[in-house]
Formats: sequence, structure tokens, C-alpha cells
Amino acid sequence: MDEKNNFFFVDNGKGRKIKCRGLFTFHSDDFDKDYILYTDDIKGKNGPNVYASVYDPAAKELTLSEIESDEEFKMLIDVFREANKG
Repeated sequence: MDEKNNFFFVDNGKGRKIKCRGLFTFHSDDFDKDYILYTDDIKGKNGPNVYASVYDPAAKELTLSEIESDEEFKMLIDVFREANKG
């Protein structure tokens, strides 16, 4: 991720790279993982699309991994809602 402007590219699974912007990162002690929440800045029905992935903050290159459980996904929704209060 380009730390200057928080942009990076994600493969959309169809061979196309999508430009994304990192919103914030955090560590969960409950799951012992680091997460990044990001957007492609495309507006859906309820506002901009927001995605979450697991990442390794110590890695030289950003590699995203999928969320593994419903409990993890629920925690991410709660964190996002809390971050967007006010």
C-alpha cells in the first residue's frame, strides 16, 4: 500500500485490477489477526462499498486474506460502525 495516499490494487477475480483506498487498520486480540478496511469508492445502495480483509503489517508487500468465520465478520461490522459514529 502506498502509505502517502493509502491506495493499492486488488484483483477482482476476473483478471482486472481495482484501485482501492485503505480506510483504517487494526489488530484484534480476540482473533489474533490484523485487519484492513478499504473501499473502491464505488457507491452502492447504502453508500460507498467497504471491504475487510486480513493482512500482515510486517510484510513488504500487501497480501489480503479472506475473513474466515461469521464471528469474525460480525466483529468487523461492529468495529466499522463504531469507527463511523459521530
